[in-house]
Amino acid sequence: MLIDLGHCGAADDQWTTLQPILNLSQSSLVPVSEIRAEQEPHEARIVTRGVLGGVEIETTYALGTRTPEALGITTRMTRTSPGPRFFAHGTVVLHPNGSLRPFTAQRRAPGLSRGFDHPGGDPAAITSMLAAIVPADLLVWVGSSAMGPGIAYGLELGDAERIDADGSRRRAPAFSITGPSYTLAGTLVRPFWFGDDDDPGLLELAQAPLMNLELGDALVLRRRLWVGRRADVASITDHLQGDAPILRGAVGEPDAVVHVEAPEGSPLTTAAVDDAGDFAVRLPPGRYRLRALAPGWREVVTEVEHPGQGQALALELPAAARVHLPRGHAMRLTFRGLGETPNPHFGDDGFGLRIDGHPIPGSLTANDVVLSGTPYDVRTVIVPPGRYRVYAARGPEYDVTTSDLTVEAAQEATLDIVPPPRVAETRGWVSADLHVHTGAGFDSALPPVDQVAAFHAAAAEVLVATEHDRIVDPGPAIASLGLSDQILGVTGVEVTSEFKGGEAPYTNGHANAFPVIARPEQNRGGAPRAEGVRLRDVWAELRQRGDPILQLNHPRQSADPDDGQSFLSHLAVVGRPFDPTRPLDADPNRALLEAGPHGLRDIDFDAMELLNGHHHEAYTRARTDWFAFLQQGERITATANSDSHHLRNPVALPRNYVRVQGAEGPLSELEPSAFFEAIRGGASFGTTGPLLEVALGKAEPGQTHSGSEAELRVRVDAAPWVPVEEVRVFVNGVLAEKRAIDGPGTLHFPLQFPSDSFVTVEAEGSPGEIYSVVAPRFLPLAFTNAIYVDADRNGRFDPPGLP
Repeated sequence: MLIDLGHCGAADDQWTTLQPILNLSQSSLVPVSEIRAEQEPHEARIVTRGVLGGVEIETTYALGTRTPEALGITTRMTRTSPGPRFFAHGTVVLHPNGSLRPFTAQRRAPGLSRGFDHPGGDPAAITSMLAAIVPADLLVWVGSSAMGPGIAYGLELGDAERIDADGSRRRAPAFSITGPSYTLAGTLVRPFWFGDDDDPGLLELAQAPLMNLELGDALVLRRRLWVGRRADVASITDHLQGDAPILRGAVGEPDAVVHVEAPEGSPLTTAAVDDAGDFAVRLPPGRYRLRALAPGWREVVTEVEHPGQGQALALELPAAARVHLPRGHAMRLTFRGLGETPNPHFGDDGFGLRIDGHPIPGSLTANDVVLSGTPYDVRTVIVPPGRYRVYAARGPEYDVTTSDLTVEAAQEATLDIVPPPRVAETRGWVSADLHVHTGAGFDSALPPVDQVAAFHAAAAEVLVATEHDRIVDPGPAIASLGLSDQILGVTGVEVTSEFKGGEAPYTNGHANAFPVIARPEQNRGGAPRAEGVRLRDVWAELRQRGDPILQLNHPRQSADPDDGQSFLSHLAVVGRPFDPTRPLDADPNRALLEAGPHGLRDIDFDAMELLNGHHHEAYTRARTDWFAFLQQGERITATANSDSHHLRNPVALPRNYVRVQGAEGPLSELEPSAFFEAIRGGASFGTTGPLLEVALGKAEPGQTHSGSEAELRVRVDAAPWVPVEEVRVFVNGVLAEKRAIDGPGTLHFPLQFPSDSFVTVEAEGSPGEIYSVVAPRFLPLAFTNAIYVDADRNGRFDPPGLP
């Protein structure tokens, strides 16, 4: 597995993972049992060796002084003993959430190149993957220029050949499959018996499962992994064009990208434009079509004969319509086109990445502009000419203001909009998002400082950084904007297990731990190991480092037991979902209670993410599970978090409001330990907009009321753009009361308890026009943690058990 790749001293590594697999199966990962280093005067090598299913796999990674921009990768697979059929080798490169932008080319037959437009395929189903196969001998992944120095990666297949035991050699066909989060570069172990090796269809690919390496046969792959110094395809293809003449041109727009195509439209390469608006790309002599794309949906297309007369080519884009933005105020601006004016896309990289016909936007692409009220803010944006309504929002405590704007081509307009006024008081509460991602992890290209700016624009206060299997301190990004007194950064980690094997054959799902200490000198910042062990063992390792809060993330995001990201959908060792209608000590639930030698169990987490982003259907499933835990005495805090990876997924929506002793003063005076204890104790509510104050007698969420009766007081507050229509009261997880409410107000519910119980409250509304613009795909919803009832006054809460 190759997990880091960049230029020495450039801090430009955006590589994710390169993982070899056999037979196109995620469960057939190539093992490594031996690693050795070799060195010669002009080359250094790392050699890995492993055996799987009777096939010995030896891979040599070589870096030399003659081509220091390319890492040579030679893999030799030899059948050394009988074993299962081996018909294909694959190399999987991950690029989840568009963190890298994949480009596919077939240099031997350019008319077959797909560029950034890929058919789709499901990596969990071989038949689906076969339908998505395209021929390829060059795969390029373009990094994000926003993440720092530009970089791109290109995997060049030099040759692939089958060497039979008798010494005969034949070329093996290569192909690729690209999905939204991965690219598979594959090679079959022999040519097709009939059909086209260079352009395989379903007829050819149906032969693949019949192929095999016999004893003594080998498959040898010789590849080079190039590393370019620009965020474009041309930084890779230029290396492969040798001494081909350079086509130079000017676009005059630094954020433009130039697509180079064959005259019939086949994609060949793309070139980024520098700060002066110029571009350069190496191309063999011939005729080409150039498409320059720039912000504001601007495009110019021309055909050129190369090489020309030596002068630089001038591509004239349509004139821009520019909007000057307000300064000095934190807010999120959403632009909506009026009439026939389209919604703008800010931050679009211009590559046009599509999978199965669906656009895959980059991490910065949105029709929103984030303003932090600091000098970091963008001053001007480019939009298509037309009429717009702009919405300014700043989270649930603020109203939304609007302003209409008309801007023409070649003109500049100034957006005059009132900053959102604060309309709700949350004194004594601290707002927090306990699940936040940035480009510091492998599945986002959103710069940490941009996520911090968005967090401040949402008027949230505690940001928990939770990169996948990597511990990163958000403090430097917060400090770089001068917001350390307004945002408390907490270092956390999302323990991520997608590996199916060892003691967790169905994965451990995802879970957060915070606070933890970042150790930059260690691999992944010192993140704990999660592969092949039980969740309880992950808890044990984390507990040895301190006392972090352990939060089970999106535990029931889907109802599919094969959903590796949702722990309660399969319970890691069982392969069946948690059953909330059965006791914890009954199958399949009993696996949660099995203690390891350290005494910890899989169920020993402190918090559980009921609402993850806009996934309201998953909320109802997770709530049912949570109620079952509470009914059986497992006091687990319910949370609501954004799981934001990009600007289209707004950070701090949803969020938690945590009641913290001493939180009435400035955030800089907040004692972090008091905040963590309040979360662990359940003194909080989650929300996508409505604000709640709930008390049973004098007991608030996380506390215990003593007595068999009390009045439940529910105060609902909400900004005018957040509709609230109904309040629901649950006793022991069963709906006990439901009342209509028209916006903010206070409701009173007299309740009686024949035995110990717990009470939770929900408030919900239907999204109106403004809410749907500011929070698309969300519903106005808030839910509290449990208030416990000691009905018999024996000094403790005795759980009621399952109904």
